[in-house]
Amino acid sequence: MLTIKAPFHDCQSEIKWTVDVIFNQFLGLTYTLVFENIDFFMIEFNGNSIKLNDSYFKSIANNWGADFELPDLPLKTINIKCFSKNIKTIDEKLPILFGADVYEPIQGRVELDIFGSIFFMLSRIEEYTNRNKDEFGRFKTVESFAFKAGFYSRPIVDEYIEVLWYLLVNHLHVSARKKREKSILVTCDVDIPYSPSSYSFVKGLKTAAADIIKRKNFKLSILNLANTCLSPLGIYKFDPNDSFEFIMSINERFSNKVAFYFITDSLNNKMDGDVFIHNKRIKDLLSELSVRGHEVGIHPSYETYLNEEQLSKEVLILKEKLKSIDLPVDAIGGRQHYLRWDAGVTPGIWNNCGLVYDSSIGFPDIIGFRCGTSHSYTMYDLKNRKSLRLIQRPLILMDSTIFGYLGLELNQDTLLKVRTLKERCFLFDGCFTLLWHNNYLVTNKQKYFYSEIIKSDSFIEKI
Repeated sequence: MLTIKAPFHDCQSEIKWTVDVIFNQFLGLTYTLVFENIDFFMIEFNGNSIKLNDSYFKSIANNWGADFELPDLPLKTINIKCFSKNIKTIDEKLPILFGADVYEPIQGRVELDIFGSIFFMLSRIEEYTNRNKDEFGRFKTVESFAFKAGFYSRPIVDEYIEVLWYLLVNHLHVSARKKREKSILVTCDVDIPYSPSSYSFVKGLKTAAADIIKRKNFKLSILNLANTCLSPLGIYKFDPNDSFEFIMSINERFSNKVAFYFITDSLNNKMDGDVFIHNKRIKDLLSELSVRGHEVGIHPSYETYLNEEQLSKEVLILKEKLKSIDLPVDAIGGRQHYLRWDAGVTPGIWNNCGLVYDSSIGFPDIIGFRCGTSHSYTMYDLKNRKSLRLIQRPLILMDSTIFGYLGLELNQDTLLKVRTLKERCFLFDGCFTLLWHNNYLVTNKQKYFYSEIIKSDSFIEKI
């Protein structure tokens, strides 16, 4: 068993959580953690030891919650070859978030602050102290240190873990770690399950007109007109939003289980749209999803990310709906609508509502690693300074980021960008988590692009 000695100061709760995530959750190693009057971290095993820098925790220990002065840009880097050329990293130059580029192999001393850097990225403490928000109340991507320093497209936490593993193997002679399997988590935020043309003649005509005037999409307009006329007869095959059969079938071909997240209530109809959870089509859909082995989860509405009472209500509605059709309710996860997520509030209220996992931490307007990892981990409550049961499954890629925020075409170049992102997850045996909305699978090109992304390998064909 490893013995981990940590500095005795006012960040003991944060250190305990960080050590658990690194050694228990990521590496699968048993350890004993003790606090001593030292100014560094020390890891001991079988008479050997290594010393690691403690600069970040030391700097925030007596000033919790205040703005922290981040390193000057551009960041210094440490050449990974000073450790070994065989360490898995995205680039041989590894950015130094905290600490210094010093490695003394004979003394077993490393000045790279691995523990503090990992806490900084995973806990999202920069979002807790930086209150600059965008128009939707979200932490601004441009305020992210990963964005400012230019490492947002690399899973830097996973890289730091590989450096730590090298040190454990070569200095302490640790022989085995948790075996991980690369994976894909395909998810669908069901914002608009069915087109407005399915339930209102007037809305159908307005939608069809907007398809031509605003969206310049004649085919979509024809589908909505056909749906407007045929939906009252119980014929829904022309509903452009009803892509659920396609999503299930194509993912089943690649042995993927899809997580579908549903809105169950709303305090803001403008941002949430119509709520369909009590619609018979939704009831039948929920049953079909379960029978075919897919997951049903929660998509908390626009106003819930700071509102525990409303979140609890929406979770209860989903559980009651699932119970009414004899579906399990003991392991519900999901994602916040519009990716509205507050680092000081949202994790705690999700945890209090008994939700198992959240997959809201992803960039809305760029593609990359908002919390620096492709692995799941339990969350930390920054406001109350305690570990949570709630698991975070980091979101890596969202459909509207590609053709909405970034304005990219669904072509070979864009597919290669996605492929690179997926391969970076797979390099560390991580999980590539994808969000694709059901109403963005209308055209053949959208369907083909989606099909290529969800393949379990990274094989790319020409579009």
